[in-house]
Amino acid sequence: MGSTQCARTASVVTRPCGRPRAVLPESLIVLSRAREAIDRKRKKCLKLAHVSHRLNRLPFFSRLQAKILANQIESRARQLNLNRPIFFYPHGESYRTLSREMKQRGFDLVHMCMDYHIQIQIEHVQLSDVTLSIIEAAYSELHDMFGTKIHWLRQFGPMTVSGAAPGETVPSLPVELLQIPTPRLIYVGNVDGRVDLRLVRELLRTHPQWHFIAFGSEDRVGLPNSHFLPWVPAAEWSKLLGPGTVGFMPYDISIPKNLHCAPLKLFDYWERGIPVVSTPIVYLRDYPDLAYTGGTADELANAVRQALEEPADSPKKMTRVAQAREHSIDTMARILAPLLEDTAGFPPRGWENQRLTQPRRR
Repeated sequence: MGSTQCARTASVVTRPCGRPRAVLPESLIVLSRAREAIDRKRKKCLKLAHVSHRLNRLPFFSRLQAKILANQIESRARQLNLNRPIFFYPHGESYRTLSREMKQRGFDLVHMCMDYHIQIQIEHVQLSDVTLSIIEAAYSELHDMFGTKIHWLRQFGPMTVSGAAPGETVPSLPVELLQIPTPRLIYVGNVDGRVDLRLVRELLRTHPQWHFIAFGSEDRVGLPNSHFLPWVPAAEWSKLLGPGTVGFMPYDISIPKNLHCAPLKLFDYWERGIPVVSTPIVYLRDYPDLAYTGGTADELANAVRQALEEPADSPKKMTRVAQAREHSIDTMARILAPLLEDTAGFPPRGWENQRLTQPRRR
């Protein structure tokens, strides 16, 4: 089932009190923002995941793997004494067989639409009982096709994740990498398929004093002031933040998925109050005072200068922190709580009328 195939233990979403009724495969760990946990598991089972992913292309093995995973989820649900379990799952071809299997076993299905891939979403929407769309453009288009089955869910931000599991070593950044000069333009993620590398290269060539930092891939820029680091836990990469640091999101907005993305890393930056510079993605249009944007190298350079000149005591810092709290896991839990009520129908009547489940615009 992809790169996290062998992460097969179940995760549980609970109501504020009472008995839980939702079970999720740990491959949907993005719901809890445990990126560090994903990375550790990926390293441990990379070879197995690679073989599993290849076998998943064959119908027989796809059904077999779905049944094995469904058995494990169902067993865990029984152990936890879940009442009418709900299965949350993202889009993706490898999830279709698994979600069909869970449906046949009587689980209520909640499909999470987390990217702007309309054609890929359609079969998942048809199969699900409820679809929650984080991307507003996707919400609008899917709602026009499927009506009240589609609900909007605000993007949710970071959650503190514990360190290594017992007996496990957490990777750390070498001291020399912590000495990368400032100003630093930090992209917390892998650039492949997301970042406009041509734009970044042009920006760095004309501003050699600025240093671009990204994680999880080989160097895709090839300049002295570009730094591609191995992925490390938040406790490590956050050491690179501080004065002279900009949260950088130079998305390639010629790709619709990127233009309409709702970046989790935005809340990593805002949680720490640091200024953000980005290409003009749709999501930032509602926050013109909290991010600096530019669509060309010159416009981005001007945005970076404004971000670096922002006073240390700017009120924008606290406003960013407040926005991160508004998009916290706690807020999401309050939104989803009625969906998990033991006695509620599925989905509960009127659930979608909550203020927090309304898109900012339609």
